[in-house]
Amino acid sequence: MKRGKKLFIFPMILVFFSLVLYGCGNKNQKSADVNLSVTQKQESDSNDSKKILVAYFSCTGNTKGVAKLIASETGADLYEITPKIPYTDEDLNYNNSNSRATKEQNDDNARPEIEGKKLDISQYDTIVVATPLWWSDAPRIICTFLESYDFTGKTLIPVCTSHSSEPSGVEKRMHSVCKSNVTWKPIKRFGTNFSENEVKEWVDSWQ
Repeated sequence: MKRGKKLFIFPMILVFFSLVLYGCGNKNQKSADVNLSVTQKQESDSNDSKKILVAYFSCTGNTKGVAKLIASETGADLYEITPKIPYTDEDLNYNNSNSRATKEQNDDNARPEIEGKKLDISQYDTIVVATPLWWSDAPRIICTFLESYDFTGKTLIPVCTSHSSEPSGVEKRMHSVCKSNVTWKPIKRFGTNFSENEVKEWVDSWQ
């Protein structure tokens, strides 16, 4: 073979092997990208599968407003804890020692009935329990709710609203009446002048 032909064939061989090596590397990269995409999708699906319930009791609308914002930010289901016998304005007269709310709060065993069928809570991983403060404590209907279900294995997050009162007795009350083995998060209080950003920042801190 002449020297010119040898010089021509040698570069062609180099080009051939370069293309083979590039093809293998590109194939491996595509495989890695696919695996990464599958992993990310699995992680996303895992996060999406965790369902949240926001259960709230509200008489004046403040707690309802907070609950709706929390549900909106988290994509949670919303459930209103509705008393079988609605509370009237006179029932909520805290200055009257004979009012319904006053009597209930002075009775540790008071358990106002809840209207409607029981929930299927088995589908939820996290449950936000939102309540107003009555004498710095949870209304007794919250006790009814917490005693009505088995929350074992779930995360419970208490939320309260008040004009100025601090939730000094709410956590202790909730923990004592809920006999299930649950994970409790610290209580969060919102004032009556709460803002959407305030609620959003709090949700972002734990979600």
